[in-house]
Amino acid sequence: MDEHITTTPDEQALSRAAAIYAKEKRLAANHACAITASVRTGMKNGFAFRLIGVKKIEGERFEMLPKKTLFGEKSKVIDSPDKWFRYSYNKLRLCNIKVVLPERTAENAEDIDSEGTALACLYEDGHASLFVPEWQYNAQTDKWSVVYKEKPCADPSVAKSRFSDNSGELAAALTAVIDLTESLGKQELSPYVNWFMCGLEELNGRNANWDFLNDINYIGLFGDEGSHLIPLIRYPKLSEKTVHIYNAAAKTPVFGGKCYRDIWRASTDRGMENEADRLFLELDRCQRNAMLYTVNES
Repeated sequence: MDEHITTTPDEQALSRAAAIYAKEKRLAANHACAITASVRTGMKNGFAFRLIGVKKIEGERFEMLPKKTLFGEKSKVIDSPDKWFRYSYNKLRLCNIKVVLPERTAENAEDIDSEGTALACLYEDGHASLFVPEWQYNAQTDKWSVVYKEKPCADPSVAKSRFSDNSGELAAALTAVIDLTESLGKQELSPYVNWFMCGLEELNGRNANWDFLNDINYIGLFGDEGSHLIPLIRYPKLSEKTVHIYNAAAKTPVFGGKCYRDIWRASTDRGMENEADRLFLELDRCQRNAMLYTVNES
């Protein structure tokens, strides 16, 4: 959002709601994964890379590390993912790219970048850099913008990280949360059970009926119009085998969202809040690792 624009209290509330909703829908993580999968495909088939535009995103920029010039320092800014890919591949000799989580900040439902998602780029000369996204919602235009800012990567091994298939662990974590939720005996929690069950369906190699749920776990927090706050999420193009794992991780509720808050509150009546915290953290870990595996190793 333009920092010179003065926002009204209503616009500030809408921006906050948008940020919470976008975090719960993994906007930042899915966008980074879509770029990474597209770049990896482009590197394999010779520059055939183009990220489909989404109307709700008004700007996607990449800000490179500043370089010294005769007049001081200047940062090169590239205004689209496909141009950034071509520049990185042709000029900088990009040889590998991965989605990584270089840092884990405190959970904050208002910060859609609290997952610490970044693009790790490794170049032929051995150095590496991180592109960390900064997302902003403009209530006046009802659109999002994202700037990936390059930062030095002190440990090039981050860009060389390898990830393994943890679908068995993810299934166990989903099942544990389902069992906990059902044991609470609250009818209002049944939509969440259905949501997690869709994740298990995906892990079994079946296309879950996500649309049937109709974002029901967000209605009441933002109202029926809540879905207009974010763009149509871009998911990476993956193989038939890995896309089910990715969907199970990316489309089930994210830790810290309304789903978890409702289940946690219900668990306090049974004195099970500590168990709920433990299961949520385990599922969160498995979701993250599954997304990293499917995008980086497929």
